[in-house]
Amino acid sequence: MKDDKIYEMLNDAEIDLNEYEVEELSSEEKERYKTRIRMEVKRMNMETRNKKNKNIRKIAAGMAAACAVAVGVAGFSNSALADSIYSNTIGKLIGATQGDKDEKELSDIYSTIGKESTELVSDDQCVLETDRSGVKISVSDVYCDGYLLYYTTTLSTDNEKLNESDWIMGPQSDKVMENVSINETLIQSAIGQPFEKAEDGSYVKMEQIDLSTLTDENDNPIDISGLKDFTVTWSIDTLEGYLSDAWDENGEYQTTTKVSGDWQLSFPVHVDTSKNETIAVNKEDNGVAVNQVIKTGAVLIVDMQLPDITGVPYNDPYNDPDIFITDEAGNAMWWLGGRFTPNEDGSQSERIMLLYNGESTIHISVTNKNGAGESIAELDVDLK
Repeated sequence: MKDDKIYEMLNDAEIDLNEYEVEELSSEEKERYKTRIRMEVKRMNMETRNKKNKNIRKIAAGMAAACAVAVGVAGFSNSALADSIYSNTIGKLIGATQGDKDEKELSDIYSTIGKESTELVSDDQCVLETDRSGVKISVSDVYCDGYLLYYTTTLSTDNEKLNESDWIMGPQSDKVMENVSINETLIQSAIGQPFEKAEDGSYVKMEQIDLSTLTDENDNPIDISGLKDFTVTWSIDTLEGYLSDAWDENGEYQTTTKVSGDWQLSFPVHVDTSKNETIAVNKEDNGVAVNQVIKTGAVLIVDMQLPDITGVPYNDPYNDPDIFITDEAGNAMWWLGGRFTPNEDGSQSERIMLLYNGESTIHISVTNKNGAGESIAELDVDLK
């Protein structure tokens, strides 16, 4: 069954919400459920592909190697080829996207961030590798433009049970899977992505932290906007392996094994603002306004204002329009994150973070998704 048909069936499904109790979730629980949903979707995609053609991934790898020069870095799906251009870890991340439903998006993100990243060099002030209980974890690449922080980590082990896992992360039953601190202040955005299996049998991941929305464990805002350098400390005390196509009696992903230890890393981060540029836009269409855009080495930030659309003619009770952003060729720009702030008059302030690859213009389309899909605004933004 095609993905779009599956989504149509899910959208058309009727559920009586009165049969369920309303329960407030903490931010940690929300992140945990989001991770579980993402992994479930990935498992379903992999299962569908395996039923169609078990050899398609090998064929695709060969084609990618042959056509890489023609399609550019965003088309890399072969980890050996990627390794020759990027760091070892970035190459593994690009290779691990092969066959994934979101292969194009993920490989674009990894390659673009990878080109702008710095490989860490060990010194007496940092701990780039830790080895506990037969599991080695290391950090290797860092990107920071003052708005977003990315860093890559690799896990390898001689534990046979753990090596059977499709992905590895902290136990899903725990509220905090990882601890991440900036200059010794524990930040709250510390659920963490899973380590996913690479072609060479190791496990890799890339973490993203929005530096503009940092809070400590008590929800107090953390402002590091004035820092040029800071230190990140990462730690975890339990690792658990999961299978993508097996479940226990409670419907949870079946685990392979659990390993306890005390894994701690610390690494320096330099805030590179050398490519940052703020462009005043001040364009408006039908109440939708683009105030400014900010270009960095790998990120494009769009600051917008959206009107209240609960009234005539849109009558959206949720006041939740859709925003589509494309490049000059009409290709979708990849969203990295963002935030919105509701205003007292019903309008919204939006900050959208996109992957930036040197685009010269973008087109922003805003529609009423909860109505008849009416167009609200169309805006072209010059990035030069």
